[in-house]
Amino acid sequence: MKIYLLFLFLCFNSIYSNQEDSVLAKEHISLSLHETMINDFLKGILPIKDKGEALLITYRWSLINPRIDIEKDTALFLSQIEIKVGEFKTKKNVKGSVSVNFDNKTDKIILKIEEAKVVLDVNIFGKEIILGELDIGKYFSEPFKLNGPSPISNNINYTLPNGDIRKIKVKTKKSELILVKDAIQVITSLDFTKIE
Repeated sequence: MKIYLLFLFLCFNSIYSNQEDSVLAKEHISLSLHETMINDFLKGILPIKDKGEALLITYRWSLINPRIDIEKDTALFLSQIEIKVGEFKTKKNVKGSVSVNFDNKTDKIILKIEEAKVVLDVNIFGKEIILGELDIGKYFSEPFKLNGPSPISNNINYTLPNGDIRKIKVKTKKSELILVKDAIQVITSLDFTKIE
């Protein structure tokens, strides 16, 4: 039983060297997801590309280095897009908004690229031709869902020194999602109730 409790503690408690944030110090479980994990996932789903037609011109575009930048209280989608018309090509920066939420019922962290608009244009023989506007967010119609910090077990059986077994029900009391520099954190407190 002691090994199980130690395992539970090690799996779900993050150790913070900076204890200035008193909210984290009061909670039982904290989960921290670094933006590099999300960005590695985005790299894994590349290539993201498409083609279109405007002004009787066929063009192709591809997304380059898509990433999420997490700052305190905000998350942004950043990328570049390469636009090609025949042998002509150009690169443009893309910046968009990302919503980050926590669903208590499913214990999921949900990230959604809400909007990331860019004007598609290309310079052909010194003349800038605007092909249209594109919202990259539409190519990420499915939100990313990541597991939250739920406890390993809903019930714990603990053997007392006299041999009796004490049954404890473990239930999530509350969870809160916060954005900090480079990471998403979910902090959770638990309720422990003796089962008679």
